[in-house]
Amino acid sequence: MLNENMSEAIRAGLIQYIGAILSNCGKQGSEAAHVALAQLSEAWLSCCQKEKGGYDMFAAKPILRATSLLLKSRLTEAIESVKQLGQSPEEIPAVKNYRIAIEVLDKIVETTKESESK
Repeated sequence: MLNENMSEAIRAGLIQYIGAILSNCGKQGSEAAHVALAQLSEAWLSCCQKEKGGYDMFAAKPILRATSLLLKSRLTEAIESVKQLGQSPEEIPAVKNYRIAIEVLDKIVETTKESESK
């Protein structure tokens, strides 16, 4: 495990890298964030690749957790929007789909163990 100082230095470098992408991609706002995150996603995926093809699911767990977190946030927003319209969230297919996706991702994260990645 990295010591705390080294970890913070690497994090600061990563933030500078992201800032450089945001500043130089020729986009603004969420479009710039999209470009920066797309580049980071390519790097994440390359770190998760197995030598013989496919992906190491244990290495990918942080990505899956982050995706679940994003979907949980979006689900909360969707439920609030639907309630403001006076509808039941259970009647909206998107709400059901978000819940299914979250459940599947959380189960994958929960059941993926280090020994399975080898």
